Amino acid sequence: MRSRRTMSPAPWAWAAGAPESAADGEQQRNTEGNDDVVDMIVHRIRLRPGVTPDRFETWVRETDYATCPELPSVLSFSVQRVSADPAAPVHFFEVIGVRSLAEFEKDAAGPAFARLVTDFEGMAEVLDELAGVRVEPGYRAAGA
Repeated sequence: MRSRRTMSPAPWAWAAGAPESAADGEQQRNTEGNDDVVDMIVHRIRLRPGVTPDRFETWVRETDYATCPELPSVLSFSVQRVSADPAAPVHFFEVIGVRSLAEFEKDAAGPAFARLVTDFEGMAEVLDELAGVRVEPGYRAAGA
């Protein structure tokens, strides 16, 4: 699980409290005007040279997903494979559902998240991030 805004030198800056502005400089807001309510974060991920998709996916299943219960702000989290080709511009993307930006920042400052950062940075990099608030009500097929 990674978190940050527009690319900064510190890949985890957003979770650690970097400015909360979109790439165009406008403030992120939900319909109530509460600046800290972000409910979905999406990261595009590229593996570092020499790291195989199998190694990364094993870590995601055994460590990344397993740490989620230690992060109360995280409501949902999934990683999707885009390409196993080492030359691909993107290998994975992840979708993180959170209670709020403020709660996620609090979790990101803790030891469980720090362990994830250390492991992740040795294997991959976040290329970019999208974060926002769902346009309700959304859609979900019956039984999904």
